[in-house]
Amino acid sequence: MASGITDASLAYHLQNAKVHGVTKEEIAAIITHATMYTGWPKGWIVFRLAKDV
Repeated sequence: MASGITDASLAYHLQNAKVHGVTKEEIAAIITHATMYTGWPKGWIVFRLAKDV
């Protein structure tokens, strides 16, 4: 996310997190926290990707 990589590799990591029991709320919190450092444009892209996963 920080480097702008929002392709299938990020989707894989999100899916893998779900498999290991990370909840939607926890994923949203992680993305929100990272967005404070990377900027909202990247954050919104990742939120859209996470919504599809």
